This record gives sequence, C-alpha cells and structure tokens, in this order.
Amino acid sequence: MLNENDVIAVVKTFLNAAGWTITRTSSTTQTGPDLEAVHPASDRRLYVEAKGATSARPTSSRYGQPFSASQVRDHVANALYAAAKVREDDLSAIAVPHNRAHAKCVHAIRHALTALKIAVFWVDGDNVVDAWNWDTDGSAGRTRLTRTGSPARLRSNALGQSSELGDG
Repeated sequence: MLNENDVIAVVKTFLNAAGWTITRTSSTTQTGPDLEAVHPASDRRLYVEAKGATSARPTSSRYGQPFSASQVRDHVANALYAAAKVREDDLSAIAVPHNRAHAKCVHAIRHALTALKIAVFWVDGDNVVDAWNWDTDGSAGRTRLTRTGSPARLRSNALGQSSELGDG
C-alpha cells in the first residue's frame, strides 16, 4: 500500500523520464507543494500535491492500514484546494494511489479538475503512473477521465515508456 512519500517518489521518476527537472520535493513532515518541477524546453513550472493510501508515519494508528472513505475524500479535497491555488501561468497536478476509494473521489470532481486544468497522476503498486489531463510537456487537456473514473489514453511508466490505452 502506497503512502504519500511513495507516491511522490514514483511521480518524481515519471517526470524526470519525461524531461522535467525536479526543483524541490517535500516529505509528509514538510509544508508546501509536495513536488515542484520545471520543463526545460518550455520553462513551465509544475506543482504537485500528493496523497497516499495509508499513513507514512510508523507511529500512526493508520500506518499500514487503508484510509477510510471519509479520510480519502478529505485528502482529495485538500489536494484540489492546494492545486487550485497555483498561479495561472503555472501548472498543477494531484498525485494519488490508483485505487477504488481515490478513483471515486477524483471522478466526483473531474469537471472541476478539467475546468481548472489540473492533471491527475494515478500511481499504482507497480510504480506505474497513469496520467490524466496531461501531456509530457505539461500541456493540459490531452486526455480525459472516463465514466468509470479510469484514466484514458496515455499510460507512462516510471521508466518513461508510453503506450496508448483505450477508454476503459
């Protein structure tokens, strides 16, 4: 089960493979965006807010246990808020585990994410990132979220390989 630090590490690898330069990462004990990057060709800045499926703190009662549905909803709401605060000229994304609880919450706000041009990086347990509303150069609006809440079109793994997907 992925915690927030795991999600950040996988997204960092994904962005590096896509040509982005990571300028800052934060752990769960630090404040600010969880990951900041710049694309050298376009000089666009990206800010990523990440959430995990379990606590990263070994002393937490939730450590190793999945967050409840209400906790996931709160986490996704907080990620949306953080991503929406990004300046208009910059890009923003949320990064979440690719599981049923997160898919349900993200699907519920898909129209807001689309309108705000906020990308979603779905991270699975095999360290694969499914990117929605994202192109590798930071363009938004290239893919869409299907009715099932699954990301469509672009699947990129942490090694930077890409392949087309259907609309699932």
